[in-house]
Amino acid sequence: MAARYQVGATVYELAAEFGCHRATIAVRLKKVGIAMRRQSPTSESIDAIVRLYASELSATGGRHATRILCKHGAYVSAEPPS
Repeated sequence: MAARYQVGATVYELAAEFGCHRATIAVRLKKVGIAMRRQSPTSESIDAIVRLYASELSATGGRHATRILCKHGAYVSAEPPS
C-alpha cells in the first residue's frame, strides 16, 4: 500500500482497491511515516476562488484581504484595492 501511494496512487484509489475508507488508508500510511500529499486546486477552482474573493471585496467595500492557494502550492496575499 505504502509503495503504491509513494509512486502516485491516491488514497481514494487505494481505498477502492483494499475495500476500506480513504481515512483508514491515510491513518495506516501516516503510521508508517508517510506524509500525505496535498492536492492543488484545479484551474477552475482557482477561478472560482478569485471570483468569490472579488465579490466579497465588492460587498464589504474592500475591508477584507485573504490568501489564495495557487496551483503551485504557494500562498498569494490578495490585497484589497485602496
